[in-house]
Amino acid sequence: MKKKDIKKPIHRVDLDLYNYPLTPKTDDESIEYKRICDGEIAEIKGYRIVLDTCKVEKYNFRDCEFVRSEFIDTVFKNCELTNCTFIDSTFARVEFMNCKLLGTHFVETNLSNVLLSEVHADYLDISECKLKNVKIANSSLVMATLFNNKIDNFILDTVNLQNATFYESSLNGVDLSTSDTYGIKIELKSIRGATIASWQAVDICDLLGVQIK
Repeated sequence: MKKKDIKKPIHRVDLDLYNYPLTPKTDDESIEYKRICDGEIAEIKGYRIVLDTCKVEKYNFRDCEFVRSEFIDTVFKNCELTNCTFIDSTFARVEFMNCKLLGTHFVETNLSNVLLSEVHADYLDISECKLKNVKIANSSLVMATLFNNKIDNFILDTVNLQNATFYESSLNGVDLSTSDTYGIKIELKSIRGATIASWQAVDICDLLGVQIK
């Protein structure tokens, strides 16, 4: 089955520099058509933010909890999102480029046309989310957990999945052959229909309780 292309963020105009704290004053306020650079917000809980057609560079989001937030046509580049949590949020045509997402949580969140490239996302947690047209490339997801997700067109290209866990997250049609799956934990329902390399067969069969002579 041919994979669909991941739609890129749409940026048709030049983006103005955003010179204010990244804390909208009202629940309905959004930040649009802006470049957001070299700042930090930390340890903010229950925070709602809306970014529409933005580029975020060298920004540190540390230990923040985002609720009902929206990220549309937005690029995160060289950003820190370690231990952040996104709950009931939306990501549409979003790219994470060379970012840190260590221990980051996505919960009950929609991710559509999302690219994670060269990200350090060990201990990443994606639970009860909808993933449609999502690609992860040249990245580390050691000890990551994907739990009870609805997945449509998921692409993994050269990803370190050592000791990652997949449960109720179907990898049907997903090519794992370029990724490191050593120690991966996955049930039959989730691995069914995936493509693996011959060198991965022994480990995959072993975790499913199948012996190879």
